[in-house]
Amino acid sequence: MIKRIAAVLAVLFLIFSAGCITTDASLEKAAKETVDEIAEELNAMSEEMREAGDAILASGGDAKAAEDALFELYEDTDYSISILYADADEICIAVYPDIIKDSVGKDLSVYGTDEAYYAGRDIALTNYQLLESGFYSSVLSMPLYDNGKFAGYISDALDLTKMMDKVEVELRSDFGYSLWVVEPSGMQIYDSDAEEVGLNILTDTLYAKADVRAAAEKICAEKSGAVSYSLVENGHVSVKEAAWETLSYGGQEWR
Repeated sequence: MIKRIAAVLAVLFLIFSAGCITTDASLEKAAKETVDEIAEELNAMSEEMREAGDAILASGGDAKAAEDALFELYEDTDYSISILYADADEICIAVYPDIIKDSVGKDLSVYGTDEAYYAGRDIALTNYQLLESGFYSSVLSMPLYDNGKFAGYISDALDLTKMMDKVEVELRSDFGYSLWVVEPSGMQIYDSDAEEVGLNILTDTLYAKADVRAAAEKICAEKSGAVSYSLVENGHVSVKEAAWETLSYGGQEWR
């Protein structure tokens, strides 16, 4: 069983409407179901990583075997940008694909992903950040243990846009709503409007309107709930409603 420790993903669903807001139970239902779906996607990736780790351990950490295992992992998962295996000394042994080939042989201890980093958890998820490969991503990683001894880790940079696009297609089909995913810091890691990904709903001037900022603060501060706010679009005022839930995963505090 994958541990879900202290991390939170807040998934926000927007209804576009005009005039008065009425309570819509399907909004909260959509939030809960979508959180479950995202958890399933992450769990599936974690299980694939576990199989790759088993293959690497069975080879004794052989570089060629590790590269083959990472290739299989890349082929079997839908949301990998780049994957690497580092040994117990945090030296990168193998990567896939070649976009991060320069990492092979490098000391990765600067990232702090040592044995202590994984203490008490068997999966880890980082915040949204700029990677050396030039992509913005969150990284899913898993420690490897050989007979209880730390033997390194596998790290997988996720294509969150591709993952969440799939989730939103189902959300729109089933409920007709849109999807946001944000961190408690306010950083948007997914928005159906790609131009808003990477903006901060707590600090960016795009969200400075009083009721929008108040809604953003509530969303980032609380694990679940519902809010409404208004926007002027094409000269008309539209009222929007957002409901959100929290998903804990991998030790990272996201909402």
